[in-house]
Amino acid sequence: MSKILKMVLIFSVVVCVVVSSSLLWHFPKEGEKQEWKGSYELKIEISLEGEGIFTLYMPIPVNENKSCLNITDELNVIGNCSYEIISTEYGKAIKLSGYGDVIIEAKGNKTLPPAWFSMSNSTEIKNATEFWVYCNKSSSVKGIEIYGFWLAERYLTPTAGERCLSELFRTTISEEGWQTVEGRSDHVLA
Repeated sequence: MSKILKMVLIFSVVVCVVVSSSLLWHFPKEGEKQEWKGSYELKIEISLEGEGIFTLYMPIPVNENKSCLNITDELNVIGNCSYEIISTEYGKAIKLSGYGDVIIEAKGNKTLPPAWFSMSNSTEIKNATEFWVYCNKSSSVKGIEIYGFWLAERYLTPTAGERCLSELFRTTISEEGWQTVEGRSDHVLA
């Protein structure tokens, strides 16, 4: 056997051993519990046209049972705004009261159950295209630009997992009371 053929054969054996051991490391052994890993991000932006006060009811992430996710302790509020979680005729909401421009954010690296924005104008929250919002503002506020974004991912391996996305498209609301805004919700299994 030639020297080159021996080297190719040895190299092939080494590659097979490395690949098979890495595959065994990625997949759990029989009886082992698979642990989900994940991350999430929530962002709500409010921008006023004019000066004054506002109260908004905005969608928040809820699971399939319409229960709120436990992320309110991790909310970071930038601006002058107070918030509380309330129940409305359209579902759970985050009630925001304040003045001026506001950003509310939450980010984390913990695994959460699949969730989407509440208050969808659809019976199927996983595929919603419209969401209810409520607006009350002082007369000096001409309009309020709103935007909302929710993304949660969880995975078992780099190629097996799921992603939940909800988004309220950036829009300006000038009317008071309940109204719908356009958005989207997606649920992707990998």
